[in-house]
Amino acid sequence: MFNLFKELETNLGRAGLALALAFLGTIALSFALKELGADLTWDILYALVAFSFAAWFMSQAAEKQGRSPLLYGMATLFPPSAILAFASLYNRDLQSRA
Repeated sequence: MFNLFKELETNLGRAGLALALAFLGTIALSFALKELGADLTWDILYALVAFSFAAWFMSQAAEKQGRSPLLYGMATLFPPSAILAFASLYNRDLQSRA
């Protein structure tokens, strides 16, 4: 199977996959709900649940790198800061492997 995150630390790879699925799932669900004329509340609930799974994995990865798990977990709950938090941990993981 094609896995972009296989070289990363386990929790960071899982967080990357969870973030990708959360972004794509939220976009797909919002388009589907808009076409059906339904309320977008379900889209927001899906995003909260999906990003909370990613936040758990990000906090675990941050703890392994010696960073604040609470800070990175909370940052992952909001999509724009989730990208920045993942990039920060990703770059540090790459530097530690080099």
